[in-house]
Amino acid sequence: MAWPASWFSPGVQFRAWVGQQDAVRTVHLAGRLGREHTAELLRICDEAPGPLRVDLANLVSADPTGLEALVGLESRGAELTGTSPYLALRLEHARTAARSGNATPGSPAAPGRAGC
Repeated sequence: MAWPASWFSPGVQFRAWVGQQDAVRTVHLAGRLGREHTAELLRICDEAPGPLRVDLANLVSADPTGLEALVGLESRGAELTGTSPYLALRLEHARTAARSGNATPGSPAAPGRAGC
């Protein structure tokens, strides 16, 4: 699913929207996921009943906090789809850091932090 070009103005860096197919809710992400967008992403996911899919096909990049949020969502059962090779590599590094306990303190994937 491609996002309409009109959704992005020069100042907009990130967009998230929700779609529903059958019983699976899909959160579509586009642009650059940064620390300033993570709380909104987690809020959207918290509101999703049932199975959750996160579509990363239009996500250009994510900072360490954004990556940790995605890994945290995945660890709680969300399916990450549409991942580019670049983001797949970054996500694998974030997964390794989370498993080794090197998540950034206070980030969504840090131990003891509630999430989606």
